[in-house]
Amino acid sequence: MDKVEDVVADVFFNDQVICDVSCRIITPKKGFGNLLIKIDSENEELLKMFGCLYFTILVKSCTLSGSLYRTIKSGEIYIYHNSHKTIGLKDSYIVEGRAQSLTYKFFRDKTDVNPNSSSVGDFRCDDVNELMFYISSSNSLSPKVVPNIDCHGNVEIKKSKFIEFETSCGKEIKFDQYYYSDLSDGVIELRPYLVATVKSKVDDAVSLEGDSSNYIDLIESVLHLVSFVEGRRVSWGAWSYEKNKTTVRYIRGNTLSSGEETRSSNDGLIDAINLSEFLGHVFDNFHSTQYKKAITGAIGALNSAKTMPIETYFMSLFQSLESIILTYRKNNGVEYILNKKDWSSVKRKIEKTIKKIEGVNVCPSDRNRLYCKLNELNRIPLQDAFNEFSENTYFSPSSPWPLFKSGDVVGLVSIRNMLAHGNYFPNELLKPLFVAGECLKLTLQELIFKVLGWELSNSTKFNNAAAKLMMSEKHIEESIILMTKYCREVK
Repeated sequence: MDKVEDVVADVFFNDQVICDVSCRIITPKKGFGNLLIKIDSENEELLKMFGCLYFTILVKSCTLSGSLYRTIKSGEIYIYHNSHKTIGLKDSYIVEGRAQSLTYKFFRDKTDVNPNSSSVGDFRCDDVNELMFYISSSNSLSPKVVPNIDCHGNVEIKKSKFIEFETSCGKEIKFDQYYYSDLSDGVIELRPYLVATVKSKVDDAVSLEGDSSNYIDLIESVLHLVSFVEGRRVSWGAWSYEKNKTTVRYIRGNTLSSGEETRSSNDGLIDAINLSEFLGHVFDNFHSTQYKKAITGAIGALNSAKTMPIETYFMSLFQSLESIILTYRKNNGVEYILNKKDWSSVKRKIEKTIKKIEGVNVCPSDRNRLYCKLNELNRIPLQDAFNEFSENTYFSPSSPWPLFKSGDVVGLVSIRNMLAHGNYFPNELLKPLFVAGECLKLTLQELIFKVLGWELSNSTKFNNAAAKLMMSEKHIEESIILMTKYCREVK
């Protein structure tokens, strides 16, 4: 059940402010989801908000003596509903929106902060060197927990060694599991939650800008890697710090996390026992690599299998693979055959030849169509770029279904081309298409490991392709034969 809190806030919109408006703040209990703000008030000034895109709120909570003990400051709250209703003689104005973030600031002692200050509620602090992040569920990051109950009913929880490692920039990242009490049907239950502490071991203060921070960049890189090896999205929903008897907690909205709670730590691509070593070995490669953006997109595609149709999933995987190869193309000069100057000269000569070709009358509209396709001639074929990448990085995919045509076997790239040009496969080929997608998935996973610099011999999960694909070699061979036959018939 979501947490609901009624507050009185100042509402800001279009350089205007409405003071002392009753609001309801609804936050997800587990910390992941939408942050909802609902205003239901008789204040006629709210009519000015109708038609606005977004607004923000500021809550200032004071003691009876007038001392400020808490503030809540929102990011942009994007409006998704507003209305006006009349009940009897009373008019009510309703505005509802989803907040991008909420920042809670708690003062545990009397503070000299002026409640009317324009900066009240801001959370920036120059001398914080440690942040605690609240993480979505992850079997591979959670320590093994063994409860020990003595004869008096006292419970002692023993935890296995938690995941921790240090980055080359002097940041220590440590994961742990804590508990909060929850009252359900008169029974108090302890429920676990996962945290990650990022601490600087050098003289490097945290730069805090909400979702943008030098520490947040670090934890997101770690969680991308964990999401990759775990096969589901692992993300952060909030961070907090304490300084000078002040606690600041930042909650971001519109966050998603995997709902799969039953996965085992043994389902991942990396054995749980090797996870700390893996993160410590590849973190710097990933965090600073030119491939980071492409790999991040590929990890998202890999973890979206259950939310996409087979065709869309296949295309998403192939686009991710091409993005990684495109990064290699751009950084190694294998995107085009000729440089811009030489190609312009060659292109002009080809255009003149098309225009004056003897014995063929090409109308202007057809000439323009030919001209539009000329730039493709100067682009190095994907197969050549992939082969050069594989040769330079010693990459050898183990997938039983080749990426490009091999002998009489149709390549995965041919399937991609057919889907890209609007061809739909008949129902009897959906299973072979699924097999092709799984083979492509295997190639993409191995490609990511290679770019990250992790040798697959360090993991027991990739001993052979057929075992990892969770299907028999015979089933794979039959799918390749059926797809090859269909592609020949279509051509």
